Amino acid sequence: MKKEVRSLAFYLAGLAGLVTGIQASAYAETTVLDVQVGAKAAAFVQPALEGDILTAIVFDPANPASKADADNIFAALGNGLKIKSGTLKPKLVPVGELDKLSDVRVVFLAHGVGGGMSAVAGAAASRGILTISNDMNCVNTDQCSVGVESKPKVSIVVSKSATAAAGLQFGAAFLMMVKER
Repeated sequence: MKKEVRSLAFYLAGLAGLVTGIQASAYAETTVLDVQVGAKAAAFVQPALEGDILTAIVFDPANPASKADADNIFAALGNGLKIKSGTLKPKLVPVGELDKLSDVRVVFLAHGVGGGMSAVAGAAASRGILTISNDMNCVNTDQCSVGVESKPKVSIVVSKSATAAAGLQFGAAFLMMVKER
């Protein structure tokens, strides 16, 4: 009897998670591993990014989920995340304030930026900024240079179009390890 009750409880808990998770699964929250993989990709830009590398986290302040995702990315970057020859130094930038990207070399896009993604892509292209997101739609629509996923397995996709538009190049060794589109 206890085993049946326990099985029923697990079933109901799973069902409740499925029902409540439908809204949350509209996007995959950026994980620490996603940020670390994105940072590793930044380490392969040529010429190398060096010194303190100003890194923006672009989000939509009107969207609480976007702000929460930006906060996750910011926390993962901490006071600075070391890559090969530099340190990614994060700052939060609302999607409506892209003029604050003037000294930025890398942008992580938080989820929920929506239509602002194309504005970020334009700003990145004109300023030579590397854009990274774990929203694969961003890279599949050539609005981000690099898409990263860490679940169910690590996957890195590079948009040739977005990378070329920003005037960026990656080392050959890196390009052999990733999928280009």
